[in-house]
Amino acid sequence: MLRRLLVVMYATLREGLQQPICMLLTLTMLVLTLLQPLVQLHTFGEPGRLVRDGGFGFQLIFGLLIVVFTAGFTLSNELRSGTASATLVKPISRAEFFIGKLFGVLGVLVIYWICSTFAILIAERAAERFIENSRIIGYIRDNQAAFLGMGVPLLSLLIAAILNYFKHMRIGLVFFFTTILLYSALFIYLGFYSYDHFWLGFTSDFATYFDFRILGVAFLLLLLLSCFTTMAVALTTRLKTGGALAICFALFSLGFFIDLILEAGICGRVIGNVLSLITPNVQSFWLPDALGNGGAISLRYCASATINAILYIILYCVIGTSLLRSKDM
Repeated sequence: MLRRLLVVMYATLREGLQQPICMLLTLTMLVLTLLQPLVQLHTFGEPGRLVRDGGFGFQLIFGLLIVVFTAGFTLSNELRSGTASATLVKPISRAEFFIGKLFGVLGVLVIYWICSTFAILIAERAAERFIENSRIIGYIRDNQAAFLGMGVPLLSLLIAAILNYFKHMRIGLVFFFTTILLYSALFIYLGFYSYDHFWLGFTSDFATYFDFRILGVAFLLLLLLSCFTTMAVALTTRLKTGGALAICFALFSLGFFIDLILEAGICGRVIGNVLSLITPNVQSFWLPDALGNGGAISLRYCASATINAILYIILYCVIGTSLLRSKDM
């Protein structure tokens, strides 16, 4: 069983990363995130806040688009083209097929999340801030970090195109893994330099020049996107990509107001409880404001949010496998 799951997951992961829309959405998200510190003119009392909040917004919206399109391309299209029927003729159950597809799409999400989180960390470092030391007194913006950060996905795309032309390597796979490697190298490189590009040596404290509190909020967004990934995969067992996208965004929007709806009793108690059961409370996962004034996301909160997300994922898995089992192919 494990081997069959891994085969389906790996095939889905490769196919998802190879989709041009997935690569282009990721490229757009990275460039927009790194462009922010170069165009924003205000800090509103806290350096980097607007940049990281904007980065989280891009990470969430583009991530939702990527997982829905990936689910549509790798599951909905296969069910309608008959490819899935050929796979299910082999000794693999529909539940195993669904779970394998889900894990593959989640793999695409994790790779996207790593790239986007690197971009937010570097963009926040590049934001304008007031510096006072023996070398400089005044406001400074790390333009080098921003330009290098924007250059990473563009360079990855160029490398992927060259390797595809000469070595016939898959352009999407090369793009994503090259982006992760280049961002890792850039992250290490910037950690050895101060905001004003002064060499700090190998004893540099990376925590001084990168806001690692970002990881807590980014982790919560990964949990939220994982819930909607499972929802999207479940929906694409019956719907085309456009229909699944519309429902996911509708429930995503509803999730922002679910607390208000329940408190106001707009839909009645029974309907409200059903909505809260099938719709994740987006506000409990969207917490960029928690980083304001030196705040941070606690490990205890991350643990409780993880349990909440796992329960939603299990619910959508049950719905998805049930829909797939009853589908005629």
